[in-house]
Amino acid sequence: MGAEDHSVEKHIARQKLDELSSKFISSTSRQGFTERFEYVAKNFLLPALAYAEASFERKPILTLFTGIFFILGAIPFFTYAIVCGTALAGYCFVALASLLVASLATLIPLSTILLAVLAGAGLASAFVTAMLVSAFLFIRLAILVRQDGKDGAAEWLSDVKEYITGVFATLPYLSKSAEKRSSTPSPQPDAYRETSALKPEHPTENVYTVSPTLSAPVVEGTAY
Repeated sequence: MGAEDHSVEKHIARQKLDELSSKFISSTSRQGFTERFEYVAKNFLLPALAYAEASFERKPILTLFTGIFFILGAIPFFTYAIVCGTALAGYCFVALASLLVASLATLIPLSTILLAVLAGAGLASAFVTAMLVSAFLFIRLAILVRQDGKDGAAEWLSDVKEYITGVFATLPYLSKSAEKRSSTPSPQPDAYRETSALKPEHPTENVYTVSPTLSAPVVEGTAY
């Protein structure tokens, strides 16, 4: 029972706190509204009423006409302002939407045409480049074959192979694989190993020959 009474008291206290906070907020908002109204009344309404009273004392007919005209013309004026503002906002929105749609309708076909033209230009450039390179290689092959025969053809083939190797070496993956292949020692042929095995360990250091044509013997030495 004591626990239930304590929970009920806490609930009641929380409700009272919520009511006090809501009252404080409403009073604060009312106070702010009152302060703003007092500021407007003090700075605008009271001076306007004082001016109207003074004007009515000096020129009552003109002041009465002006007041009635202002009251009767206020509603049409504000109605006109609201209608014009709404119409201008709608026209601006419609104009922007129409401009966006017209821009997309113009840019999409033109962009498609441009991409097609660029693709055609790329294909034409590749074809012309291939034709020019083929013509150059054919002319060079004819010149080398005419000058050197089979040796010229071999030289032409070697030049083409070196050029293609240099082009593929610029690619990162192929250049790395080429470096790996170059770093790996190539196996020596069996004939080379047999020839190196037949060489003496200590070759002759000096070989002397005598020239028979000279009057005095000339000794020539060669070191290995």
